[in-house]
Amino acid sequence: MVSRRIYRPRDLFSLMQSTLATEKFFISAYEIGIIDNFPEIRVEAEVSARENRVRRFGGEPEILISEIYDEILKKHPQLSPATVKKIIDLEIQMEKIVLYKNARGSCLFEKAISDGCKVILISDMYLPSAILKELLTSCGYDISNIPVYSSGEERYSKNSGKLFS
Repeated sequence: MVSRRIYRPRDLFSLMQSTLATEKFFISAYEIGIIDNFPEIRVEAEVSARENRVRRFGGEPEILISEIYDEILKKHPQLSPATVKKIIDLEIQMEKIVLYKNARGSCLFEKAISDGCKVILISDMYLPSAILKELLTSCGYDISNIPVYSSGEERYSKNSGKLFS
């Protein structure tokens, strides 16, 4: 239903890096150290959060954005929780900027709605469903009466099929 205006999903972190370098996100010079390697730090934190999830609980490596940034906080304790919250908010804002309504997905969605089909939206993503709803709405979708499920919240991936049950 949506696509990104970037080549790879991780390119979002490079865009964030530019913003982090130019905006006044950090309260101390000590926090600034993560800017130079932010894309790598963010990718490594996601991998680590997924591995930790499986190691601690078994099952599938489905996580939420908060768990990714918990990993960043563990490895970079110089960051304040307030700064981390601002970076999470930036990531969500950047997603809003790069996402756009996909014509094919939009046609399928509108057809299903007009045909009276029961529509349920499922995303294999680390963002909570409330944020996914926000992103879809910002792309022009009316999903006010449509359930949205996030693999991160449900702790199941689409690949396993369990997210559909």
